[in-house]
Amino acid sequence: MFDKIYKLRFKNYKCFTCSSFEEIDFSKPLNLLIGKNNSGKSTILDLLQYVYLDNKSEERYELHKLIEDGTELQIGYVLPEENTDNLTLSKGIELAWCRAVTHAEYLEFILVQDGCWHPVDINPDNKRLFESGVKSVNRKFSVLNKVCFRRMNADRDIVQEKEKDNLNVKANGDGTTNLIRRFINDADYKENLVEETLLTELNKIMEPDVSFERIRVQQIGEGNSKKWEVFLKEKGQNRYALSQTGSGLKTIILMLVNLYLLPVLPENKKKHFVFAFEELENNLHPALQRRVFNYLCEYADARKNDVRIFLTTHSHVAINIFSKNKNASIHHVFKVNGISVVRQINSYFGNVEILEDLDIQPSDILQANGIIWVEGPSDRIYIKRWLDLLTGGRFKEGQHYQFLYYGGKLLSHYELGGIGGQEDDVTITKGLINILTTNRHAAIVMDSDKRKSFDTINHTKQQVQEEFEKHGFMCWITEGKEIENYLTAKSINGAYEKKDSTEKLEKDIGKYNLFPKYIKVFEKNFSNVKVDFAKKVAPCITENDFRYDLKEQIEKLANNIEMWNKMER
Repeated sequence: MFDKIYKLRFKNYKCFTCSSFEEIDFSKPLNLLIGKNNSGKSTILDLLQYVYLDNKSEERYELHKLIEDGTELQIGYVLPEENTDNLTLSKGIELAWCRAVTHAEYLEFILVQDGCWHPVDINPDNKRLFESGVKSVNRKFSVLNKVCFRRMNADRDIVQEKEKDNLNVKANGDGTTNLIRRFINDADYKENLVEETLLTELNKIMEPDVSFERIRVQQIGEGNSKKWEVFLKEKGQNRYALSQTGSGLKTIILMLVNLYLLPVLPENKKKHFVFAFEELENNLHPALQRRVFNYLCEYADARKNDVRIFLTTHSHVAINIFSKNKNASIHHVFKVNGISVVRQINSYFGNVEILEDLDIQPSDILQANGIIWVEGPSDRIYIKRWLDLLTGGRFKEGQHYQFLYYGGKLLSHYELGGIGGQEDDVTITKGLINILTTNRHAAIVMDSDKRKSFDTINHTKQQVQEEFEKHGFMCWITEGKEIENYLTAKSINGAYEKKDSTEKLEKDIGKYNLFPKYIKVFEKNFSNVKVDFAKKVAPCITENDFRYDLKEQIEKLANNIEMWNKMER
């Protein structure tokens, strides 16, 4: 039996100031909280964390200080089959409620049974009554003390760490490197949980884009500056430090650490787990979002009696996946006249209302008049700026065109097929995604990855180019190594307000040079800040900064957009 909390009612807490109770039903393993920024999603997680955390924990005390007089919590859970001291309860499973009312420095816990509220026996003279109160409830019903609450914030990272004995992993990711180190290097822990289990599960999500064959933790630095660093070895590639990778990969590893390593720690054995993951979709392209969300569905389905997962999100990908899962519930969190409310969604029209609230237009989910396929979000920023400069802002993203990301190695899993029903005229490969099922108007932009003028593009890109051009679709392969090689020293210097040698920087940029190498004077870890860098540089680009074949390609793209939208010049 899942003897944990099933429902939470609350009112008069932070942004939820309505006089009536808001209710969250999480009788299902997966629970999606979806809404705009500042709608109250994280506030609900705060309340759950407050209820579940150990009474003596510092985090719980900090949350308690946020609760004001008048805040009321009602906790609904299934009673175990037992008689409870001082209360006459019938045997069997039934839903009961525990009410927690704040009084400045303490909470009063009351149990509801047979429609009546019964005070739990607590010493009223205790100034820290909220502590003994929770302990009393724990002793009586053995509910909360069997639960471990784990939270992962939207702002998170896995970094190099000095060696510590404390194995606590914080919500922002601090402590993750030390935990992995202990599992690999300490004889008291099972290294196969990292070297086999965690690695296998990581590859389930990441493949076919990338496949890892080893994960290690090693010391770097000397003397007092010694730290531990996680390293990954990709098949056929050199190993690289996790701290130097993108935040999307770190998010997935941190999620897996929560799911597989923390539950086997001695203090967590025989406990049920409640996971609260905030905005997992951050820095994940849509295809990877689907894999992550589907992975969590499978994880929860296999452990539905032992786990509860809460997700806050803005992603329409999550809505599509969880609305079709019988073990998932969706709660829409939104504001009415400045007051937060929450409503469980059980219908298609409820999902549509969420999309409207999040300002997700039909064009955002593959209904634009044309699709420009790019590798990642930084490409979108540059191309949009170049289009606006050349056309005077004539085209509107989301109306005249929409960007979609194919995410590097994902390119090999897309195809152009079935044009006009003549499937025998194109390459059709089982299991691949047909670009034209998303939109019949498409253009694609690809980095050449050339290091020298006489280099050739790889086989996959050659195939994509042939397919697009054969059917009259635009395929833009950058003249230089990658799209950033179109940038000028003038625009970069302007973005950072630095007076670095423009002549030297222009020489360093070159057509085929490695972008992270020549940009290190501005960004030491460029791969981690590509989008932020693009946002800084794009406004500083002018019409005089078009170089190589850039103007020609942007004019060609603009002509395609005009054609897609049947626009007259």
